[in-house]
Amino acid sequence: KLEVVAVVFGVCLVSVSVLAVDYPFRVMSYNIRSGTGMDNVYNLSRTAQVINQYYPDLVGLQEVDNDTQRHAGDDQPMILANLTGMQAVYGKMRNFQGGGYGICILSRFPVLDQFQTLFHNPDGTPHGNCTDQTAKDYCQGVIGVLVDVSKRSSTTDGQEGKAPVWFLTTHIATDSPVVETIELFKDVVLKLSSEYPSVPIIVTGDFNATPEEPSMEFMRSAMEDVW
Repeated sequence: KLEVVAVVFGVCLVSVSVLAVDYPFRVMSYNIRSGTGMDNVYNLSRTAQVINQYYPDLVGLQEVDNDTQRHAGDDQPMILANLTGMQAVYGKMRNFQGGGYGICILSRFPVLDQFQTLFHNPDGTPHGNCTDQTAKDYCQGVIGVLVDVSKRSSTTDGQEGKAPVWFLTTHIATDSPVVETIELFKDVVLKLSSEYPSVPIIVTGDFNATPEEPSMEFMRSAMEDVW
């Protein structure tokens, strides 16, 4: 298997033996529904309280708004960063209500590098149109940060990390061609593994699929589930 671990939903303490580093840390995956609870009440402070309850070091968030009309222009990544004491890296997946809708990573570790890849409709929607939110435009994607898990700080001294780890989060839409989209996600992970063969990769996300579904075969076969 690739040196990749997966956290589809929830919180876990990553095993030192899994990643072969001497710095255990806690990761979390959380679809925040843009700060709206199951009671349909918008309360971003409550969302932050859920995160803080588990005191994770890395968090993959899905359904995160930024400057949208429905939430009075709230900069949700920045607000959550301030409420949790972590650094936020945001990836807008599509335009929405005057702002953005996407995914976000919160980190207690210094971010050494980052990337964003947009998925598109394999049936023909051009990749560059992913932020236009047109009909049948399945604009989801993946973002990743390279962090040094030996340092619990939002700043770095500029030196190469002693314990680098790639941390990714994604969101696969329910209305997307899931199998094809998973293939796009698979390509991202394999490319990253090829470019950084000695760096562990942690994957989090909302895949809108149960573990036994065919679309999750890559996750089952190539990754180690640490949930």
